[in-house]
Amino acid sequence: MSIVCEDCRGTGYVGDNGPGIRGNREYHPCDNPIHVHSERKPMTKIEQHLQEVHDELLSALEKFPNPSNTPHEAFAVIQEEIDEIWEEIKRGDLPRARAEATQAAAMLVRLLVELDIEPTHNVHSN
Repeated sequence: MSIVCEDCRGTGYVGDNGPGIRGNREYHPCDNPIHVHSERKPMTKIEQHLQEVHDELLSALEKFPNPSNTPHEAFAVIQEEIDEIWEEIKRGDLPRARAEATQAAAMLVRLLVELDIEPTHNVHSN
């Protein structure tokens, strides 16, 4: 039985808010000397971002567990997140733009999941 580090949760990497937690801007190798890391290779930047999107999606599902009423409503939520990214970019606040991009990506994944449900009919068919 191996001990999993509480700092990095066995990933071997930690960031400003812990491992794989929304808001991490920079990961670095965990230097806690008393833990055993899994044999897993260090996370790539893509894996880090996907982990953050995953964590953001889980957080959103806790706050808003019901699916969108319609795909149009889901699109409006995504559009709002995209608009927020643009506002932060115009302000020059790239860390906030990054956080908004994570939220937008999470809402896109949520839409993908919601679209996996077989509709009883196509709302745009004649």
